[in-house]
Amino acid sequence: MSQRSEQGKRVWRERGPALGQEIGDQIIADSNERMDGWVAAGRIPWWIRAKARLRGRPLPVLREG
Repeated sequence: MSQRSEQGKRVWRERGPALGQEIGDQIIADSNERMDGWVAAGRIPWWIRAKARLRGRPLPVLREG
């Protein structure tokens, strides 16, 4: 196994739950930032709308404020 892989496993053993929480928080923060940009633009990108329509899932209505 590579040195980087071993190092990653060691970090995960030492900080597993906290590291998982940090990663989750970063994903949520990035998602919120992206959604704020979509709200400012006034619409969800076409490729997301197309995927949602194909899956039969409703999309949220974007309103600022």
